[in-house]
Amino acid sequence: MDADRAIAIIETVLAPKRLNTIQIQIVRGVIAGSTYQEIIAATETEVLPGRFQLQSEPNELIAPVDSARSGKYQLSYVKEAGAQLWQSLSQRLDQKVTKKSLAAVLLWWYTRQPAIDLAVDRIESRADLQANSSDWGDVSLGVEDRFYGRTAEIALLTDWCLSERCRLILVVGMGGIGKTRLVWEIAHQLESKFDRSIWRSLLNAPTVAELCADLLQCLSLQPLELPDTAEGRIELTISCLRANRCLLIFDNVESILAGKVQSGQYLPGYCEYDRFFRAIGELPHQSC
Repeated sequence: MDADRAIAIIETVLAPKRLNTIQIQIVRGVIAGSTYQEIIAATETEVLPGRFQLQSEPNELIAPVDSARSGKYQLSYVKEAGAQLWQSLSQRLDQKVTKKSLAAVLLWWYTRQPAIDLAVDRIESRADLQANSSDWGDVSLGVEDRFYGRTAEIALLTDWCLSERCRLILVVGMGGIGKTRLVWEIAHQLESKFDRSIWRSLLNAPTVAELCADLLQCLSLQPLELPDTAEGRIELTISCLRANRCLLIFDNVESILAGKVQSGQYLPGYCEYDRFFRAIGELPHQSC
């Protein structure tokens, strides 16, 4: 998450109150991974040494200036200003916010909002598309149950999908630890950010040709004449991923692998999946 987006989200959460100068500098520094000392080192006040910065709002801290540091803020003041900001955010978001968790909590909150018009993140309308259409296949995980925890993982996946624009993400772990439930949660949170969202299980081990034929029926706005070869269908699928911003989720990928996931070996007759996943990860397109 970049600092401008973080500031826009914070001011949306704290509205009508706006961040003051030192709060903005603190947020920029925290998002950049700076310590409070580094934030101070990069911050010049607009007052003379030995004076005080005037209050801009009632009950706001008066900023003492360290005369030994040529007009820079005192460390105690910057820490207190940060602590007050984290406390205000914690109260508004009903989530504990700290210097360390700021970016993760902001992403967590942002993905739960149905529509937010941030100055740094305006979503253009796509009247010519079937907006936000989804196909979740036959998966059913009891989504009426509330999802708890995994805030850091959700924030990381959100950042990879939206900010970093990663084309291919692999979620790996022992069976039963909640990989599918985690991805289900993030997929539904990000659904409105994509033109199309498609979930497919590979549990029954479809061939690449069969999988691509299924995907193309969902991705194309008009009937397509499908190529006979798996390679041709892969190329056509990538073309659709270039035309629209899509979110594809493949569950139970281990079903087409020989042995452990880390081996990278496919079952006999399924080696085309290597070409398929490499194409998604390496060729240019706007999907995930």
